[in-house]
Amino acid sequence: MPLIKPFNALRYTQRGGAPETVCCPPYDIVSDAEQRELETRNPYNAIRLERPSDGYAQAAQRLKDWRESGILARDPEPSYYITEMDFELGGKTYNLRGFTALMELTPFDEGNVLPHEFTLSKAKADRLELMKATDSNFSPLFGLYEDGTGQAAAALDAAVKASPPETVFTMPDGVTHRLRAVTDTAAQAALTRVLGNTPVFIADGHHRYETALTYSGRGGFVMITLVEMSDPGLVVLPTHRVVKNCPDADLTSAISDTFKIETASARTEPRNGSVLYYRGGEYKLLTLKAPAAIPGRHPSYCALDVAILHDLILEPFYGIDKAALAAHSKLTYVRGREDAVSMCEAGEGQCAFILPPTMVSQIRGVSLAGEKMPQKSTYFYPKLITGLTFNVLS
Repeated sequence: MPLIKPFNALRYTQRGGAPETVCCPPYDIVSDAEQRELETRNPYNAIRLERPSDGYAQAAQRLKDWRESGILARDPEPSYYITEMDFELGGKTYNLRGFTALMELTPFDEGNVLPHEFTLSKAKADRLELMKATDSNFSPLFGLYEDGTGQAAAALDAAVKASPPETVFTMPDGVTHRLRAVTDTAAQAALTRVLGNTPVFIADGHHRYETALTYSGRGGFVMITLVEMSDPGLVVLPTHRVVKNCPDADLTSAISDTFKIETASARTEPRNGSVLYYRGGEYKLLTLKAPAAIPGRHPSYCALDVAILHDLILEPFYGIDKAALAAHSKLTYVRGREDAVSMCEAGEGQCAFILPPTMVSQIRGVSLAGEKMPQKSTYFYPKLITGLTFNVLS
């Protein structure tokens, strides 16, 4: 249902250097130490535009300078940009494929673009100031769409077979990237038609979408990479929780009426409907005895493991409510399960909750129901990198 269209991307030329030296991870997962390393890796690294350590005005001046000196150049023809990522995870090899386009900005309540998580005002304020200074999108949103007919896959297959990739490179994290610019108008029209019949589900980039809507208004456009929801390379990883600064009481006796509690180990994999609880050197698998009925919530929300954890354990037992979450005072989000346990063993947390990954079908269900997941409910892997295409609005 949202309008999409090809665009003339601003891209690095050979003067900028090798792609693996100018591209960077998304701004919101880059630590200060990683930022310094990226800036040292190449003076033209995209992090200096996307997350300028010297200020928004300097990013705008840098963008201007790089365009004038030929480090960046705008493509002469409007294109859809097919992007592929090859990566390994858990001993398996994956290929994720999508295409980057411009998508019309419309309010969420119109149902063209569907979110699944809440946003934070501080993060949106930062992105808005950058847009005001640079009038640009430096990193694409990550969107999902449904194509039950297979037309989009066929169009992408044809475009991939028609020409070799223009850019192939491997980032330090081991992910190999390939990029093609699709200028053929028939191929573009085939992709445009498919997206005319389905909403787009935001996977990553909620803050940037809302910021772009505030900045450009309805009818403006934002850069987005679109991936079909059933793509075999689509991987969602969990984000675990470590509780801190709370009364150090044992949880299990308090929840025994609603949760089945089983002795577990470090090797136990929590399944949908359960979470793994670690405290004091012991693991327990916590499984709801009956489906959750959370007041005022749609069944699709109540079936989320992360919602069960937040609404039935973290808030009532530990007092970790919205205010505590916003203050980051009682909960730490951790990617690796071993890291979460190590934090507890080092005294940096009282207990840890290990979650299974949220399924793509659950994201779809929650979005269609108009619900919002708790923060950090999904972690799409690998992240889309910044630096392949830029969208300058003026």
